[in-house]
Amino acid sequence: MKAIVFPGQGTQFVGMSGCFESNSDLLEKIRKSLDADLLKLMSHGPEADLNRTQNVQKAVFTINIALFSLLVLPENVVFAGHSLGEYSAVVAAGALQFDDAMKVVEARSLAMERQQAKSSGAMSVILGLDDARVEEICRGFPDQVFCANYNAPGQVVISGEFRAVEEAVRQVIICGGKARPIPVLVAAHTPCMAEAVVPLASAIGSVPFTDCRYCVFANTTGRPIKGASEVRGELIQQMTSPIHWVDIVRNMAKYGVDEFVEVGPKPVLASLIHRILGADFPVSNICSLADARSFNGR
Repeated sequence: MKAIVFPGQGTQFVGMSGCFESNSDLLEKIRKSLDADLLKLMSHGPEADLNRTQNVQKAVFTINIALFSLLVLPENVVFAGHSLGEYSAVVAAGALQFDDAMKVVEARSLAMERQQAKSSGAMSVILGLDDARVEEICRGFPDQVFCANYNAPGQVVISGEFRAVEEAVRQVIICGGKARPIPVLVAAHTPCMAEAVVPLASAIGSVPFTDCRYCVFANTTGRPIKGASEVRGELIQQMTSPIHWVDIVRNMAKYGVDEFVEVGPKPVLASLIHRILGADFPVSNICSLADARSFNGR
């Protein structure tokens, strides 16, 4: 069994639209559905404009699905996506059509950008401390700092109010850990995003969902889901809840997955999977038309 996994924001780069060089009918449909300015940003930049939340989320989602459309789907497959990548997983699993998902992604990105304008948030990758110690540090800043992403053993992302995150990072360093700031100004995957849930939920409620044809392992629980109502609830809850990537990867392995296939502009999840399951666990990366051809030719 293979697990196809999709990365999220942070994998973008100028020139990421190279996969549209293929003549696939679906790729052409996706390309034509894109705003011309967004396609230009993806191809030529400038990088600062591409990196804006309202642009980058649509860009990464689009490239994820464009690359996925090049694959011959294995018989036994399950899906997952990290944060924004979960929207790609839901489309790939058959619960949501591309055009409808793009509407929801656009609503999500605008809601997050408005939240960013209203309050200063921050996120930082914490390295070298176990989860319990990072959680203890966050509890020292109640309702201000939270564990947002459980990415791998010894790697947790904290998120919250800007000044409080800065102070929490100082506590991390005192405890012997390391911190790497993430260049965003939003407290993603925390209760700080509660206001952003309202427009997101409205967008999700306005488009049709169906039951998944394949299991999607949910960000908020790490467990497989298939029902349309489950998927709707997951995408809403994800905005204010932490991403349990470690649980997703371990549960997929228990489910019978013997290879992970990361599909996105550039690989970032592969290193996390290796840290979770070991360096020898098979992981393939699909970042280009050539990668897809190689995968299909096995």
